[in-house]
Amino acid sequence: MRELILRLIAPALLAMALPEALTAQSSKVGPPASSSTGAADSTGAVRRTAWPVVIRPDVSVSIVLVPALPVPRARAVILRRAGIEPQNVILVTARTTDADLSRAIAALYNSRRSLGDALLGDLVAHVERAEGPAQAGSRNALRAAIDLAELQRSPTSDVRGVGRYPSRTVRLGPVTR
Repeated sequence: MRELILRLIAPALLAMALPEALTAQSSKVGPPASSSTGAADSTGAVRRTAWPVVIRPDVSVSIVLVPALPVPRARAVILRRAGIEPQNVILVTARTTDADLSRAIAALYNSRRSLGDALLGDLVAHVERAEGPAQAGSRNALRAAIDLAELQRSPTSDVRGVGRYPSRTVRLGPVTR
């Protein structure tokens, strides 16, 4: 029963954790490649033996510059992957602004806060065009501007599950509850 409830409410929890402008493009709750938190049943869903939300003190996110995003109106796509490293990936294009990336980073923090870092399945969300500039002087806005500038000069590398594109990996600070 618990696994059925989790399968039904996990997408809703993600949607509640993200700002209104974000919409869950798709979410899949299923067995990760390796899991110590439960066992898969006949439907492939993971039966959890406990309900803890595990949040690591700091994690990395790979920001990848791709030619096009899978969602036409999106400005950035957030991938949270259960069984593939890097676990957190933000896809951006040349038209992504620092405000868009700042909102994607904030959405990733919100997702980590509500769902933790030990995911049961892959989650995908996208950021649509941000209205106006990023909050001037905010840590996320400054970091987003620097990351986008550095990304333009970054060498291509293979990001598992995404492809070979310019990318950079940055560390995210701790999540506060």
